[in-house]
Amino acid sequence: MKAKIFASVVLVILLGIGCIGCSSATNKSLKLANENSKEANLQVNQERKDSLKVDWETFKKDAEIAVKARERQIEDLKREFSEINKEEQKCRTALDTLEQKKNGLQERLAQINKKITTDMEHFNENDEAIKATFEKSFVRDMNELIIGLREFCKKEEY
Repeated sequence: MKAKIFASVVLVILLGIGCIGCSSATNKSLKLANENSKEANLQVNQERKDSLKVDWETFKKDAEIAVKARERQIEDLKREFSEINKEEQKCRTALDTLEQKKNGLQERLAQINKKITTDMEHFNENDEAIKATFEKSFVRDMNELIIGLREFCKKEEY
């Protein structure tokens, strides 16, 4: 009977040691998994920031090219109308209005670019929403400017 009790006690002690060893190994693996998860999240966030920065730079370059093209169109039209009499002053006024719109777009692009580039290190979801909203607004305003230029040119053709 004493041998059975002794064997049971030894068995319980061995099981206890085994459980403690397993739990510490489990804790170590949980800590390692948690650290790996944090590193993966940091890497994903960095890749996302880099991707957004590349997307923004591409959009900014395209927008600047579009603005320059509109500037050239406006300058060409100004040259064409430099010899126009007073009756056609309305055309110049319309052209100046279009140029003011273009300048406003250019200023907004510069402001948003400055904000996004300075806040890129402190990126959050709100900045992405601001960027997306600005891009949509910019494209809409640029389309309005193009439509205005087309209408202006149509007026001059008849």
